[in-house]
Amino acid sequence: LGTGREASLPPRRLSRRFFRFVMAPLELQIRVGTADAFPVEIEDDETVESLAVLIISVKPELGEEDLPRLVHKGKVLKHDQVIKDLGVQSGDFIVAVASAKPQAELGE
Repeated sequence: LGTGREASLPPRRLSRRFFRFVMAPLELQIRVGTADAFPVEIEDDETVESLAVLIISVKPELGEEDLPRLVHKGKVLKHDQVIKDLGVQSGDFIVAVASAKPQAELGE
């Protein structure tokens, strides 16, 4: 058994780095055009496509046939990318842009 010393040690504090891997989902701020941003929560191991689907569920006017393009810190995100691999952190802004309609649909 122990020497009793374990009971006298202060509890071990966990660093923020530890919590980065076990914490709750990311809370992102989504901006569509000039409208106010709105929050969404998503796990960091989800894809950009999953985030786009989540955004459409909140803002269906972005398009139901095509997923919106998402931009983070000036970079257009590809739908097959995993969110945690992109350096996205809680509190970051993601800009959602409706996909452009082909010229044929616009009547030109």
